[in-house]
Amino acid sequence: MIWKLPRSYDAFLSHYPYCYGYWRKYADYEKRKGNKKKCEEVFERGLKAIPLSVDLWIHYLNYVKSTRQEDEEYVRSQFDRAISACGLEFRSDRLWDSYIKWESEGKRLQRVTSIFDKLLATPTQGYTAHFESFQEHITTNPPNKVLEVDEFLALRKEVKNLLKHETTEASVDSDARPIKRPYFHVKPLERCQLKNWQDYLDFEIQQGDKTRTIVLFERCLIACALYEEFWLKFIHYLDTLEGDDIIPKIKDVYERACTIHHLKKPNLHLQWAIFEETHQNANRAAEILVNLEKCVPNLIQIANRRISLERRRATMKMLSTKDDVTEKEIIEILDSFLEKENVEVEQKVLFAQRKLEYLEDFSSDIESVQKASDEYQKILKLTKDTNLKRKDAKR
Repeated sequence: MIWKLPRSYDAFLSHYPYCYGYWRKYADYEKRKGNKKKCEEVFERGLKAIPLSVDLWIHYLNYVKSTRQEDEEYVRSQFDRAISACGLEFRSDRLWDSYIKWESEGKRLQRVTSIFDKLLATPTQGYTAHFESFQEHITTNPPNKVLEVDEFLALRKEVKNLLKHETTEASVDSDARPIKRPYFHVKPLERCQLKNWQDYLDFEIQQGDKTRTIVLFERCLIACALYEEFWLKFIHYLDTLEGDDIIPKIKDVYERACTIHHLKKPNLHLQWAIFEETHQNANRAAEILVNLEKCVPNLIQIANRRISLERRRATMKMLSTKDDVTEKEIIEILDSFLEKENVEVEQKVLFAQRKLEYLEDFSSDIESVQKASDEYQKILKLTKDTNLKRKDAKR
């Protein structure tokens, strides 16, 4: 029956890739069998699936040190890889300590100093202990073995300033709240835990540090993987950023959310399809909708979206049979009504809905459809708020 074990691991981890302990067990199983190639393949799959797992990185690095102990450069490259992947994780202290210990054991003191240089600029749970260790490292070793005098003085000044930095203190305080479960589990989180994650994310977004905010989102999605609002929040945040790496990152987030954790959440999949079509990938959008319809059959919203997508795809392959001027005129009429200030908000909802339906049926421009959808949702929310105020006024 042992031969069936890899299949069992593969089947389980395809559904629950954030369960880092099972990647560990899978890799250890292959190691005991003497299958080095398969063992390393499992490690790579696990580290790709959950790159913020400090435990999995440490287990992997211990494996690397035991199998490649003579290859100093390779071992160091894997430590650097681990630091790049999860060194900003608030609870990554053991990873940093492991790197420092390895370089210290090799008497490579200047490299130890270089690691401290990065670590002391990073807010982690053991920040104070790291600073004390850094002081001990500096005071117990000859200065010429550690670093140049000018470099030492400049670094000491930088560390003192960093200790006073409000953002670092605020970040540590934020993580010190009762975020009690930073790991993945199928058991639901308490409402207060979800709120803490929302508040923490909002705080980091306001600070404006792109790298730290993305790392925090990835941390959050380990614990909150089963809550689609956090995936959507991450996507909306990424959508506000610029850079060549943003579009692939958004694709990756949609892929993980929709193909692993939320196979039957129409809202996520429909937004993913719009995203792909907006970025000139209508074929992928069609695949997404077909797969969604298989998981959630008989949902008219999905059927309508598929029909609209196919019509737009056909329009792009042949001359359009509709009159573009007529479409423009109709939209202008609808917009002129929506822009009026003396119209009841309930009436605006009907016109906004009609505009969206018209564009869904006849427009070949997915961006105009998305814009109309956003406008409709905004007016719909305004209607709900107005109705609540009316109810409160009657009490």
